[in-house]
Amino acid sequence: MVKKSNTKVFWRRLVAVVSIVAMTVASSTLFIRTVFAADTIDIVSSSTADVPSTGEKLYFDSATHGAHVTMSYATRQLSGYAWSADMGWVNFGGGAENPEGPVMSDALGNLSGKAKVELGGYIDFNTNPEGANVKVESVTGQFSGFAWSEDLGWIDFANVSAPGFYLESEAPNNPGAVTAQAGAANLTTGSYYNYADLTFSWTAPADNAAIGAPAGVVGYHVYWGTNAAADPTADGAYQTGTMANQSLVPANDGQRFYLRIVTEDALGNRATPVTLFDYRYDITKPANPGTATVSPSGLSTTDNFDMSWAAASDPGSGASGVTGYQYKRAGGGDDWSVTIPGTSLTGVHAYQTGQNDWYIRSIDGAGNIADGYSTVSYYYSGIAPSAPTDLTASLSSTVTNSYTFSWTEPVSSNGVKGYHYVVNAVPTVANTTFVAVASLGPLAINPAQNGCNTFYVVAEDNSSQINWANYATVTFGCGDSFDINTLPTGANAATDDTVKKAVINVTSEVCYAIDEPSVTTLGTSNVTAPTAGIKLLGGIQFSLNCTMAGGSANVALALGTQFGDISKLRAYKNTGASLTDITSQVTFINKVVGGATKTILTYSLVDGGSLDEDGVVNGAIIDPIYIGEVAGAGTTAPTPTTPTTTTTPAQTDDTLADTGNSIFAASLAAFTLLATAVILWHKNRKIYRHVSFR
Repeated sequence: MVKKSNTKVFWRRLVAVVSIVAMTVASSTLFIRTVFAADTIDIVSSSTADVPSTGEKLYFDSATHGAHVTMSYATRQLSGYAWSADMGWVNFGGGAENPEGPVMSDALGNLSGKAKVELGGYIDFNTNPEGANVKVESVTGQFSGFAWSEDLGWIDFANVSAPGFYLESEAPNNPGAVTAQAGAANLTTGSYYNYADLTFSWTAPADNAAIGAPAGVVGYHVYWGTNAAADPTADGAYQTGTMANQSLVPANDGQRFYLRIVTEDALGNRATPVTLFDYRYDITKPANPGTATVSPSGLSTTDNFDMSWAAASDPGSGASGVTGYQYKRAGGGDDWSVTIPGTSLTGVHAYQTGQNDWYIRSIDGAGNIADGYSTVSYYYSGIAPSAPTDLTASLSSTVTNSYTFSWTEPVSSNGVKGYHYVVNAVPTVANTTFVAVASLGPLAINPAQNGCNTFYVVAEDNSSQINWANYATVTFGCGDSFDINTLPTGANAATDDTVKKAVINVTSEVCYAIDEPSVTTLGTSNVTAPTAGIKLLGGIQFSLNCTMAGGSANVALALGTQFGDISKLRAYKNTGASLTDITSQVTFINKVVGGATKTILTYSLVDGGSLDEDGVVNGAIIDPIYIGEVAGAGTTAPTPTTPTTTTTPAQTDDTLADTGNSIFAASLAAFTLLATAVILWHKNRKIYRHVSFR
C-alpha cells in the first residue's frame, strides 16, 4: 500500500535530482559515505530492492549512484548508504544519523532495525509491528523478503545479495567425555561389565564460529552398537538432550558396544563422529577353582594355615577372563573377602578347635562370580591360653627382698601345663623360667632397677601352645637408693666410715623417691647419747617424696663398716641437741652381698609418723638417724663366706640371711607385717638412678 500521494513523490524525486547535481558540481568524485573494512563484505553493486508502489528501485551500486552498503562478519550489522529516486539517500547504519538503526542480522539471518531515509521517514525491517521479513542466507548472502516504508509501502529485497557472507559455518565441538553408570556404579570405558541397563550423560559442548557469535548446539546424532566406525548421522538417532539410556539382552553376551556421537548446531553444522565409550559385555560366569590344598595338613597346634588352589578358567567368546578369587571360612561369621590375585593365601586362622572348612571361588573381569566354590578342610588342636588373671605380688621380707606371686589359671581349650615368668622384660621363649603351678615364692628377687619393677607371667597349654602376647603383669619392689660416699667432701660431716660409706636403700609403693639434695651426713660434736658408754659414729639425714600423703617406706641402710657383734649397735633419733633411743624400732642384721658380709640397719617410716621429723602428713618424710656403738665393742671382719650368724640352706651369695639378735625378734615380726601391708599401695612413681648395694 502506498501511503504518499504521487504529487509528494514527485517533489521528493525532484529534490533528489537537485541534490545529485549539487554534489557533482561541488566535487569531481562521487559522494561515498562508507569506509571499506577488512572484516566486512559489500552488498554487490548489481543489487536492487524493488519498490512496487512506484516502480522504482533502491540502488546499491557505487559507480552510477555512489551507493555503498557493507555487512560486518563480527557484528552482522549493515553500514553505508543506498540511493533511491523516490527517497534519496537511505542510511543502513546507526549512530546519531540513524538513532533507530542499524539494520542487522541475527545468527539465523533474520534482519531487524530501521534504515533512515535522508529526506524523512524510515524503512522498517522489524517483524513488529508491520511484519517485515527480510532474511539473508549464510555463504550465498542472498536476501529475501520485504521491508516496510512508511512513505512507499513494501520494498522487495529479493534481488539483493552479498555472496561470501556467512552467519556461521564452523562445526561445533563434540562432548569431551561421557559419564557412564549402571545404577549407582560408575563405569570406565574399555572395561568389561555384566550390566544390561546403562545410562550415559554428557555436558553440552561449545559451538564454534570463525567470526561472530555461534548459532549454538541444538542436538546430537547418537549411535549405540557394535560398529566401531559407524556414522551416527546415518546409523544413529537424533536427540536434543544430553542423556542416553541403552539396554542389552543376553544374546549380546561377549559383544563390544560403542557409543558414538555427532554434535549439530542451529545451522546444521555437524562435528566429526567420535567414540565416547567402549563397553564390553560379559555375562558368562567363570568356572570354579581347581582342587584346594592346605599346609600344614592334619592336626596342627599352630593357628596359622596356608592355602593354595588350581587356577580357574573363564569360558565363552569375548570372555573377560578370571581376574581374581574370593575366599571365606565356613564358620566364624565370615563374609566373602575382597578379590585377591594369584592362587595362594597365607595366614588363615581357625574358627574352632578341630575341623575347619575353607572356601575359594573365582571372579572374572566383568564381575561375574562362579556359581559354586572349591573347599578344603584344616584341623586345629586348640587355641593358646589367654593371659593369667588376678596376678598379685606380696612382700615376704624386706631384708631378703623376698616376694610371693600368685595368679588364677586362665581360659584354655586344652588345659594349662604350666607358666613362664620373667622380671622387667617382655616374656619370650629365650628369657623366661618355667613353673608348673599358679604361684611363686617366697622367692628372693633382687629387682633389676630403681623405681618400680614388673613381674610377667604367660601360660602354656598341654599342647605346648603359648601366645607370648597373652601375658599378665604386676608391679613390685618399688624403691630407690643413694650412696653416701658420692657426696662432696664438704657435705659429708661424719668422720666414721660406718656413715661416710653407707648406702641408703628404700622400698615402698608410694614413698620410695629419695630427694637427692636433702641427703647429708650429721656430725657428733653437738649431740650426746642418752646413755653413758656409747660411742656415736655419726648420723644421716634424707627426705623421701611420696606419691600420696600418709604413705610409708621400708629403709635398709647398708653401713660402711661391718660389725661382728651387732647386739652392741644402737639407733637414735635426733630431737634438737639430744638424741632419743629408737633401737627397739629398728633391726640390725649381717647379710652376704656380692661375696662380702655387710651390716644392715632396717626400719619403717610413715609420713607423719613418729620417725618423720616434721610429724606432718604432707607427702614427704624427713628422716634424721644416728648410729652408736657400745664403747669398747669394736668391729670384726669375718671371711666373706662365713657371716657372723647362721645362713639358711636356701640362701646364696646374692641373698640375705637373718643374723639379728633374738631380742629384736618381736620387732622384726612387726616390721614384716607392716611392710606386707605397705606394699599393697600401687601408683606410678618417678624412677631415680643410683648405685644399689643389692
